Amino acid sequence: MMGLFRLAVFLFFCLDTVHSTVLGKENAGIVNGKKSLISFMSGIVSDPQNALDSWKSPGVHVCDWSGVRCNNASDMIVEVDLSGRSLGGTISPALANISSLQILDLSGNFLVGRIPKEIGHLVRLRQLSLSGNFLEDHIPSEFGLLHNLDYLNLGSNHLEGEIPSSLFCNRTSLGYVDLSNNSLG
Repeated sequence: MMGLFRLAVFLFFCLDTVHSTVLGKENAGIVNGKKSLISFMSGIVSDPQNALDSWKSPGVHVCDWSGVRCNNASDMIVEVDLSGRSLGGTISPALANISSLQILDLSGNFLVGRIPKEIGHLVRLRQLSLSGNFLEDHIPSEFGLLHNLDYLNLGSNHLEGEIPSSLFCNRTSLGYVDLSNNSLG
């Protein structure tokens, strides 16, 4: 009888370990992505269209949040599109922790402050649009690390300074660039 109990406990721990390992690895990216998006949301001080309401609902999976799209096969966040939502605030550097991100579109909002240099570490990013905001300072030189980028729109902000040469070095995929209506040299 004691042997059967030990076997049952052993099997329980084995199944629990396998369950935690498989689900932990499978969901680690989505958990990190959710934390990053919550950090982004904490920098938003104005949401007049209630675009982020679903982000605050405990029963809504992050892949069902407004403006968020996931890859169904990998359950990883691949797109954040909050364009034209009248969001006011700053862009959190924590967005750079969503390593699976391919599209980031925050255009047509009221975002202020600097563009976080950490966005330059999103190596899978293909499209980046931050146009039509009130972003200032310079274009981070780290954007030169975005080797998969084929669309970049930073137009109509308050950016200044030199355009980083690293943005165009060894680049064949960058098909669209808009840096207009800034004070770039």
